[in-house]
Amino acid sequence: MTGVEGRNALTFLPEDIGQGFPVLEFLNVGRNNITTLNQKSLAPLRNGTYVYLFGNPLHCDCRLRFLLEYSDDWTYAHCVSPAAVKGSYLKTLFAEQMTCA
Repeated sequence: MTGVEGRNALTFLPEDIGQGFPVLEFLNVGRNNITTLNQKSLAPLRNGTYVYLFGNPLHCDCRLRFLLEYSDDWTYAHCVSPAAVKGSYLKTLFAEQMTCA
């Protein structure tokens, strides 16, 4: 399988999302309702898989800092919260801006 399409009303990605796909080149989870992501679930997809996140209402706090180490393709996502980064694209943020209360 080389791709999975978006707009599936997803609110999270399962921990095993990167397993079971010997060659997954493109994962479109764009335009869903995902607010946060788990580093453990995405680790198998880090190298070689383009993950499209645009259109999700991401909460860009300290729990998403790990995405700053991923490809810029992954970070073309829009932050809707917290207030300090609302309206920013994830790829334009610095780790210091992504705080947890």
